[in-house]
Amino acid sequence: MERNREITVSLFDIVFSIASIMNLVVPEIVIHSQRVAYISYAIAKEMGLSWDKIYDITLAGLLHDSGFLSIKDLSLVKNFDFELFFPNPNYHAFITYNLLKDFKYLKRPAEFLKYHHIIWDYGRGEEFKGEKVSIESHIIHLADKIDVLIRDDEHILNQVGRIVNIIKENSGKIFNPYVVSAFYNLIDKEYFWLDISSNYIPNIIIKKLYKVDKSLEINEFESLSEILARTIDFRSQFTSVHSRTVAKVSENMGKLLGFSEREQKFLKIAGLLHDIGKLSIPLEILEKKGTLNKNEWVILRSHPYNTHRVLENLRGLEIIRDWSSYHHERLDGNGYPFHIKNDEIPIGAQIISISDIFTALSEDRPYRKGISLKDILKIMENDAKSGGIDISLFKKFKDSIDHFYKEVKIIIQSSIEEYEDFKKSLIIHPPN
Repeated sequence: MERNREITVSLFDIVFSIASIMNLVVPEIVIHSQRVAYISYAIAKEMGLSWDKIYDITLAGLLHDSGFLSIKDLSLVKNFDFELFFPNPNYHAFITYNLLKDFKYLKRPAEFLKYHHIIWDYGRGEEFKGEKVSIESHIIHLADKIDVLIRDDEHILNQVGRIVNIIKENSGKIFNPYVVSAFYNLIDKEYFWLDISSNYIPNIIIKKLYKVDKSLEINEFESLSEILARTIDFRSQFTSVHSRTVAKVSENMGKLLGFSEREQKFLKIAGLLHDIGKLSIPLEILEKKGTLNKNEWVILRSHPYNTHRVLENLRGLEIIRDWSSYHHERLDGNGYPFHIKNDEIPIGAQIISISDIFTALSEDRPYRKGISLKDILKIMENDAKSGGIDISLFKKFKDSIDHFYKEVKIIIQSSIEEYEDFKKSLIIHPPN
């Protein structure tokens, strides 16, 4: 089961996958983020920024709309006058900053994004509430607006004059003139515009930056997984402790079953990432108080599939991918979305499944309060008897839950406190 070779993961691959899955809430935003990343890259390069900063600004471009949680908010993104239509246009940027800033390789991209909707306003945009607004923030702002002006029903080269004129009219007023000047150096280069509209834009970006890409070893990837779990869970108060709790229960189960330290780490990471596919699920569905309709239920059930697709792009993480994405499979084959059964479901995935069921039932949901431990175990026992989860694995879980439940409660309390701190950090930029 265990692989002894060292695992390294491309940071760029991770960010590309995460940005794509987040923006599936509104699919056209996937293309928008990729284009903003490319335009930001091109302008930053034209300005002579260091390759480290070019790399970070490209990551920031991919993640720049990650703080949006609902379809309603995302519907305003591709609007040139977004700052006028949205009462607090920088709020989603501040959410993104607070979600990403604690991972060392995303700290600087997060800082670039913090104020990327601050307009230049004839120099007043050099700072916001006493804090300096970086030139990289202004680059992303311009890149964002350039893409917003692109029409998909007209050839890109026929749009250059119109786009350039609008940017020129707003230089100094909305955009930093120094950044606009760098953009002017690109406007006569057809390849720049053709790249923006190309279906191959992910490959184009990756090829330009692969030499400066960062490779994460497994401990660094574990740290990033903690950040990603926060990004998944903090979208809603009802899921604010979910992934970290699943990870802790799974890790303890692995230890109980004699898994090696490396395999226990894999279980923890798989637990942290098992719901990463939920980044593609609109908040309106996750927080619906009533019964989901047929269409909403279909969308929700797609999340383990999306977890699988995100993680399959990361070479060397096949075990973590399978353990994460099979958590809604059943031994009788009636799970989803792959309908594998019995021995086809790895024991690691079965552990994640048991941990997920236990954690989900114990948490409050929009449509019910959390269930007592006694009733949870009864529900899980019935599930085991009906062919859902392995009966012997469940018995080991049941016999040991008292042994490690105190530790799980500590994780839950820690996650609650972290979520409350996160909410407090946003007071400086309250929502609408």
